[in-house]
Parts: sequence; structure tokens; C-alpha cells
Amino acid sequence: MHDTHESHSERPPVALLMVALFLAAVTAVGCSRMRGDGRAEWMATAPPIVFITLDTTRADRLGTYGYFRDTTPALDAFAEEAIVFERAISVMATTLPAHVSLFTGMYPLQTGVVANGTRINALGPDVRFLAQMLSDLGYGTAGFVSASPVKARTGMDAGFEVFDEPEKGQRPGGDTTDLVLRWLGEEATDPSFLWVHYFDPHEPRKPPPGYRRHFRADDDLVAFLNELGIANSIEEPTLKENVNYDAELKYVDDQLARLFQGLRDTGWYDRAVIVVAGDHGEGLGQHGIIGHGEIFNEQLTVPLIVKFPESAGIEPRRYSGLASGIDVLPTIAAAIDLPLDRAALAQFEGIDLLAAQRGEAFSQRTFKERPNQWGEGKRFALQTPEWKYLHHTQDADVLYDLRSDPHESTDVIAQHPERAAEMRDNLLARLARYIEEGAAMDVVIENSPEMLRELRALGYLQ
Repeated sequence: MHDTHESHSERPPVALLMVALFLAAVTAVGCSRMRGDGRAEWMATAPPIVFITLDTTRADRLGTYGYFRDTTPALDAFAEEAIVFERAISVMATTLPAHVSLFTGMYPLQTGVVANGTRINALGPDVRFLAQMLSDLGYGTAGFVSASPVKARTGMDAGFEVFDEPEKGQRPGGDTTDLVLRWLGEEATDPSFLWVHYFDPHEPRKPPPGYRRHFRADDDLVAFLNELGIANSIEEPTLKENVNYDAELKYVDDQLARLFQGLRDTGWYDRAVIVVAGDHGEGLGQHGIIGHGEIFNEQLTVPLIVKFPESAGIEPRRYSGLASGIDVLPTIAAAIDLPLDRAALAQFEGIDLLAAQRGEAFSQRTFKERPNQWGEGKRFALQTPEWKYLHHTQDADVLYDLRSDPHESTDVIAQHPERAAEMRDNLLARLARYIEEGAAMDVVIENSPEMLRELRALGYLQ
């Protein structure tokens, strides 16, 4: 199921063979260690695994990704000890589908989770979440989420022994951090899988009182927004959204500082796999959109920063190639030799980024109806390091040259018909395969009054 849909010029047959041999070797090791004392031997020194997901976080608003403001000093310091994936592309600019993909290594069209407000009734026979895989190995599991789109009723609690969520639609990151630190100090077992989800930069953006005046709408911000091609960058609503967004990021960064210190206090920080990943970005006025859910790169390009345990022998560096959320699980599984069985490895559509190059990244727009109901308004994107192709089932397709037009302002499909045709055929072949395979999960769109009320409060429904 691995994602190897690159052209022959980008992924020659020899490289394909090398990737296949590598994956076969990982599978063989995993299967052997699942038997008898091998697994017990691995578990004796198993590293803790920590996933920190940052909701609604654009990569270009973080210091380590080049932002001019000091929004994320704690995260920037962490990045110095980690691998920074500079071009990580979300599978969808929507919270729940992106998280499901992150924790399964599969695209939304494969899982069947293509919108918020979805409830997973049952997984397919060959599909599991990371928490379930790790629980089967003997890990403790704990999840602390901050907002409605990933609450337990969606099915995101699968495999977690401890799963803590807000009573209402969302809660501040500080409250979530308090609970995590208490768990680390009083309840955590070693090894454990810990998931911490922060939601604060999401609409409605209301920075805590101590952060509301941390940043200002100055000339440097206007210049930054102008560079992004935001036509109304000097208008008050756009400036306010951007200033509040930066303030929310600073607030979340302060929570990360507390969390990192908590991991140091437990002795986990140097021994753990620590993943910091954005689920999706935010428009903030770019392409005329404040929010998210579309397929422009400001909504898809996210932070992905992974710190491996010292025992893995993987040096910190910056990774300039493409990465996708579906690559995170196969990458860390290979890096720490995680003893997963053959079925788990076969589930991954992604690749090990430390052993192979991703030639292209696939994303899609949020669906507003039930999965696999095709019709008007579906939108998909396929991008290489140089090009991005947008396929619309209702409007005309678009091609961007990312080398000269990184902010996607000029359609060049008429100037490059052969490139457009090649990418269109590739994209449509993907869609045909995913449709033929069908969704791996039994899902329904939940329409309970409580769910609708919470999604409306978070700006998802009008």
C-alpha cells in the first residue's frame, strides 16, 4: 500500500527496488521480533513515544521555518535537536481527517474519514490506529485533546487507556498541559505513548489576556502579508486576525516549553521519540480565505519536527524534500525498529522519509457530505517539488509553477499542457484506485445536536 506514485524520471526502477527491499527487511524484522522473547527484549529498552499535534498551525509562522517574529522560541530550540521537515504537506486542511491519517498512515479517501463531525463505527479488519498498535506491544497509552473535532465520540480514543477531553467545545492549551503534567508525574508508565493536542490558534482567535498585546500590526507584518499576495493586508480585520494568530502561537509555545520540561523531569526527553506535527494551516487572508479546508499551500504546509532518541543515532538536520502526514508512522517505525507485524506495515501508504525521497504529495479538499459521494465541488491537489496541479470536479483545473510562484497566484496550465496532462493522469489514477479499494473504516456523519452545536461554535458551521 506504500505511496510510490512518482514518475519514472523522479523515482527510477532501481530506487523502487531499493525501497521495496528496505520495506521487506523492516517487515521481516518486525515479524521476527513479534515472536517469543524477541519482542520482550525490544520492549525492555523501548523508547517512550510522544506525539504533539498543533491544530491550525502554518509552518511559515514559526521561527524555525523563517518567520520574522519570535512566536515560537521553545519550539525553535527543540527543532535544533531534531529533524525539521521543511516541506511537510497535510493530506487535508481539516482537523479530524488529518489526525486519522497521521495515526494510521493512510489517506482520507482510504480511511473514509473526509470531514469533521464524522464518527468511526468500526475499523476494517486490517486497519488500526497507532495507539492500538503500541498497546498491543505493551505500551501504556494516554491522549489529551483540546477540542471537539477529535473527541472520543469520533473514534479517536481507540487504543487509549487514558483519554481526556474538554467538557465543552474546546479548552485552553494551559489546561491541557496541566493535565498532561499531572499524568506524567503521577500515572505514566514506561514505556508509554502520549498524544497531546493543542487547538488554540483555531478560530475564534481569542488570545489569553497576557498575550493580547504581545504583537502589534506593524509595518513588518504588512510587508510580510504583502509578500504573500494578500490584497487587503492593511485592512483592520485582516491585521487583527494575523496579530491574534501570532499571539495564540506564542501562548501555545509557552505550553510546549512546560511540556518539554515535564518530559525532562520524567527522564523521557532524551529517550523518547517526540513528534511535533501540524494537522493543517490557516488562510489568514491569503487567497481571500481566513480559515481552512481548501487546497492552497498556506492551508496545507505544516510544521513537522521529529526528535529521535539518542540510541537511534540519528543526527539533527533539516530535510528539504517533500513529506506527508502519512509518512510519519513508517518513518519512526523504521528509525527505532518498532516491532510491528506484517499487517501493520502493509497498512501504511506512506514511506520512510529517511530511506526514500517522496516524489509527490497528494491532498484533498474537505468533503461536506458522506464519504465516496462524488459530485460537484470536489477538489484535489498533487504537487511535486516544482509543480502543483489542482483538479476540480466542477471548475477548471489549475497548474502552478512553485519555483517562480510559491504562493500560487498564476495559473500556467495553458503554457505547460504536457506537464498538466501528466499530473492529471497521475492524480486521476490515484482517485480511481482509492475508489476501487473503498473506505477501510465504517464511518457516518454524526448530526447530534451536541456535535452540531460544538462545531458551529468553532466556526465549522454557519
